[in-house]
Amino acid sequence: MITGFLPVKTLSRLIEPAERYDRGTRPFSNQALKAMIIPLLIEQLLQMVVGMMDTVMVSHAGEAAVSGVSLDTMFYTIFIYLFTAIGAGELASFEYLGSLMKAFRAAHPRVRYDVISGAADEITDGMDRGLIDISLLLEPVNISKYEFIRLPVTEHWACAMRPDDPLAEKAAITAGELAQRELILPRRMSVQSELAHWFGRKWSKLNVFCAQSLTTNCSMIVSQGPQISLIIEGSLPDRDRSKIITKRLEPDLQASSVVCWKRDAPAPAAAAAFIDFLGGQTESIPR
Repeated sequence: MITGFLPVKTLSRLIEPAERYDRGTRPFSNQALKAMIIPLLIEQLLQMVVGMMDTVMVSHAGEAAVSGVSLDTMFYTIFIYLFTAIGAGELASFEYLGSLMKAFRAAHPRVRYDVISGAADEITDGMDRGLIDISLLLEPVNISKYEFIRLPVTEHWACAMRPDDPLAEKAAITAGELAQRELILPRRMSVQSELAHWFGRKWSKLNVFCAQSLTTNCSMIVSQGPQISLIIEGSLPDRDRSKIITKRLEPDLQASSVVCWKRDAPAPAAAAAFIDFLGGQTESIPR
């Protein structure tokens, strides 16, 4: 990554203690402001140029390149969102999308995917800047600016807890039971709104230990107890079941996910081919 920066000595000359300036005087000259701002503008410009050049190069590679060129230079990037900021395989919908990716690669054996985790805001910002081609997002999410395909997979919210937790013997967990516990919640505000609706009046009285973006990180806290984390069922596929178990909520709280891409923007050849494939195959591959 190309970054712009100022040496520490330069910054020390530009940013001087406030007491050196009399009231009413300007602490920064126009020249000093330019010296700080211009490198930042150059950094942003270089990032945009790199993304644009890669997209242009890919767009001119032609349809034949779909099966002949690595996705490092053809497909650019598939960004994946698993619960506000989680790794690959942490949603049931990613398992389904993975079967589609395998089927597409079976037709184009030399294709290679880049799957990168990130928060929803980071992903959508990358799409808006033309740096990301395709995203998998957990709803609710604002997709008014994007074309999308809603995947035929139902996600279920669940509680992650230790197997010796007093609630572990229950088939499902209620809002009243969770309101008496120390909780780990997702950071994303739109997701919190969904949970707030489910909790009702108890929401404002919850005992929140922390808000998290990565389910896997906070699973280490849960494994030590006694905190309970609200997660998407299936977001911890490789968990040690002797340390963490999951229980669905009662009543059941469900969510859906969408694969989306930027509207009215030309997609690289491989990305466009995958989107077409996805649209035609979402009902043909078993979940």
